[in-house]
Amino acid sequence: MVALCSRSVNRIALGPYGIFCYIFVVGKQLVSRTGLVAGTIACVLLVMSMVAQSAFAASAVITTEVPMAARDDAAEQAAMEASLIEALETLTHNENIGKSKAAARLKKSLHDYLLEFEVVEEDAEGEDEAGWLLRCRFDRAALASALQREQGGAAPLVRDEVLFWLVYGYGDKPGKVLGRLGNEKLVKRVEEAAAAAGIKAILPLYDLQDKQAVSAADIEMGYVEGIEKATGRYHVNQYITGEMRYKKKLWHVQLEQYGVVTIGESSNAVRALRLALNQLRSDTANISPQARAGNVIRIAVAYVKSYADYRRLNRYLEALQGVEKVKPAGNSGDLALFDIELKESESAWTARLRQDGVLADSPADLGGEGVTHYFYLVENGLKK
Repeated sequence: MVALCSRSVNRIALGPYGIFCYIFVVGKQLVSRTGLVAGTIACVLLVMSMVAQSAFAASAVITTEVPMAARDDAAEQAAMEASLIEALETLTHNENIGKSKAAARLKKSLHDYLLEFEVVEEDAEGEDEAGWLLRCRFDRAALASALQREQGGAAPLVRDEVLFWLVYGYGDKPGKVLGRLGNEKLVKRVEEAAAAAGIKAILPLYDLQDKQAVSAADIEMGYVEGIEKATGRYHVNQYITGEMRYKKKLWHVQLEQYGVVTIGESSNAVRALRLALNQLRSDTANISPQARAGNVIRIAVAYVKSYADYRRLNRYLEALQGVEKVKPAGNSGDLALFDIELKESESAWTARLRQDGVLADSPADLGGEGVTHYFYLVENGLKK
């Protein structure tokens, strides 16, 4: 008997026999259609592909199996802590890691790295009573990052900044947009789950300006125009939309980015989010670079008071690292618009731009169609 406590959907798991049958059936069809030689080559490539996918999936998680002394909360907690130590030993190849202060501290937050677990009742051969086994799957990257911090290792890596447009709800009640000043517990859970996936989560203010552009129904229905318009004020490179709903003692999370949809379900909100986020990061790994390649953004710069300033600003932008091409897109009064084709990520380029001391973020929407970033020209900035 298996008690499954959290799960990821949209995956098909095949055992060894299932894989063999699958390859046999597909291989037979390929041979009949393409001939013996071509069919054999195709089968070999199929096997190599499945092995590579299995290896990638296995490398992303650490799976442990630990016996449980009894079927109660205390025994389950003890088994989980033992599972964490086993995962740390697998990660570090150090059998004494469990005695370290870092391991003791990580035990207090083990659910931050636990993707899913299940309790299995096993028939004990030759004994009167059955035993219990706890199987856990830990997020290898999150656990390694946490261990490095606890051991005083290198500074945390710079995380991608991602804006989360999320609708949350309970039961069948209408959903609400999650703003950074709204449901504090859910905001912290989103930030926690995102951090484990290598993301710095940005939640919208969802003030009057946001509400005029985006509603809960817009997010649920995928109304992209309003979402992208509202996203422009937050100076981020990408955003994720989705829904979190607590129903029948489970959190149901659905996330979408670049047209890819993933789902996570768990009794724990953080775990459900992480399941969906990890799958989303995996499924969009090959899409994101393509979306960033040849990335063109439009910036608006205020306080460009003369044609000489306009020309100097254009030359300054063309000389910046990470810029492929600059195209003036218009000007009105002291406001200048530029279309900039980037050779790197938008977030990396704008971060460097802000450190240069020539342009500063404008606190207000300055107008201009299709503008993603608003700046003003710092006084004497071009003369530095």
